[in-house]
Amino acid sequence: GPTFSDPSSRLRVPLRPLRLCGKPLLIRPQIAIRRESGSGEPMLRAGECTLTFAGQSNVSSPYVQEFLKSAAALPGVELPGFIGREELGAQFGRSSLLVLPTFEDNCPMVVLEAMAAGLPVAASRVGGVPDLITHEQDGLMFDPNDPADVRACLERLVRDPETRASFGIKGRITASERFHPKVIAERHLKIYQEVLNR
Repeated sequence: GPTFSDPSSRLRVPLRPLRLCGKPLLIRPQIAIRRESGSGEPMLRAGECTLTFAGQSNVSSPYVQEFLKSAAALPGVELPGFIGREELGAQFGRSSLLVLPTFEDNCPMVVLEAMAAGLPVAASRVGGVPDLITHEQDGLMFDPNDPADVRACLERLVRDPETRASFGIKGRITASERFHPKVIAERHLKIYQEVLNR
């Protein structure tokens, strides 16, 4: 599984590959991220970052087929498909941030695993995701149907290493204090005890 790391160490290294994990969504020209506002070539085209789209998809879906075709034509895009826990931890260690661009999700474990590993997270404001991330405190959330909102979140994290480090540190604290298995088990036991004592 993911290993814990010191998120502040991410300030001392060049921007690591950007890893996007989740359902395909973001291959659109208007999402092109530049290191500086309004200037320069998009980072992906310039070879300054890597986008890794990980996750399982229905390859018979026309949407997924079109996404895979479009993504394969872009430089710097990796499409490993489903990856196991060990490789997921390795991906976290090589990444600058995790983005979950999904249209629906209940409790995406990848968000909690990334936070526990000290990786800053940006995710869609859908389903149960707002129960995991407090926007602007331990991560960022965006509207997956609004390309400008998605882009603004990504550009902010790409351009601001201090923000990435801060969200990494605070996200790790959130994961430990609210979602550690021991904490969850204690909450469940408390509920059972309350029910039995009625």
